[in-house]
Amino acid sequence: MEKEGSSSAETAAGPPEHRPGTGPDFRRRNFWLGVTNGIIFNASAAFLNANTILPLFVSRLTESHFLVGTAAALHEVGWFMPQLFVAAATAHRTRQKPFYVGAAFFRLAVFSALLISFFFSSYRQPGEVLFFFFLFYGLYSIGGGFAGVAFMEIVSKTVPPERRGSFWGLRMSVGGLLAAAFGRLVAEILDYNPFPRNFELLFLFAFFFIFAGLFSFAWVKEPELPNRLPKVPYFQRLREAFRLLKTDPHFLRLYITRLLVGTYTVAAPFYVLFARQELGFPVAAAGLFVSAEVLGLAVSNLWWSAFSNRGRDGLVLVGSAACALFAPIWALCSGFFGFSPFLYAFIFFALGATNSGLAVGYLNHLLKIASEASRTLYIGLLHTLLFPILFFPGLGGLILENLSYFVLFFAALALALAGGLLAWQIFKQERKSLKI
Repeated sequence: MEKEGSSSAETAAGPPEHRPGTGPDFRRRNFWLGVTNGIIFNASAAFLNANTILPLFVSRLTESHFLVGTAAALHEVGWFMPQLFVAAATAHRTRQKPFYVGAAFFRLAVFSALLISFFFSSYRQPGEVLFFFFLFYGLYSIGGGFAGVAFMEIVSKTVPPERRGSFWGLRMSVGGLLAAAFGRLVAEILDYNPFPRNFELLFLFAFFFIFAGLFSFAWVKEPELPNRLPKVPYFQRLREAFRLLKTDPHFLRLYITRLLVGTYTVAAPFYVLFARQELGFPVAAAGLFVSAEVLGLAVSNLWWSAFSNRGRDGLVLVGSAACALFAPIWALCSGFFGFSPFLYAFIFFALGATNSGLAVGYLNHLLKIASEASRTLYIGLLHTLLFPILFFPGLGGLILENLSYFVLFFAALALALAGGLLAWQIFKQERKSLKI
């Protein structure tokens, strides 16, 4: 349901089809450039997967499960944390693309530094390798957070609501299928190359995809809209953002739901270690798990995007919560019944579907409830306030170090159930508004 005031903001800015840079040709161009960007980035997940590749890499350098979990959370840390502060500084700007381009150059520079550090660090001193990994990969992720607000603002300007489900769906589905096809290559790189060369090759492949993805989106045409918010002191803008929690109950409900469902990450980096250490699967099984995860992301988008295009984002959130519930239940069953790697891979399929559903459902629901004037603040506030999720993989590592896999998986199950109940409330409210 659109918030009051959004229509007046749109009127002030002029009809979308008459704004500079938003005519049919520009919309079509931006749509497909955005889709191409997403396909390439999702394909890169085959080589830099946070739930398989990064945990395996860090576990070869340290026995600390806390560090393994923290490494898996690095991408989310960088993506979420800066966005409110960036939004508060840029909400009055008529164009966001320069911030995206600047962040892209920064991300490429620090990822290059990460690759260089691998070749010059001594793996006989794993602490040195870990230091450079956390430093440069963390900076790369923070650069993504700086670019994230600009990216979402450009998408919301140029992709109409009725096509946003297809937009996210094509990005994830095609990119996921491409990444799944790379799963065999990942398995061969891990199996036929000694450590650390195998992981260095994976990071190198990821770099080429990241470069292509950033380059593709740099060609979008961003419309210049009139200032929607006046320029005010920075801290005043921050206070305006935090007031949204009090003045918009729809936003608050969406935030708490996204937070709870997102805590599935408490166990996500440790399913692959459970398979390796407790079930005795070979390291090459990680290639199968990567394929399963990105296939889950791709296939699930066929229905997530279809529901979202029909305005049923609440149903998408319920579905993603159900997938988050499945992963720990299946892991617990595998411990009792001794599943094969192919059966165990359904966990990663569910993780991919969860991630995909959250991305499509909560982003589109957020853009639907946010007024155009305050959209940048809505995006930045929601993402930055999700910071507690960032500590859950590390917390999962501490649970594992002090208790057991059983306790860890049960905690993930309980948290996902709580998120599912809240997602069901959003779905019921949405169904009432649509009079289904």
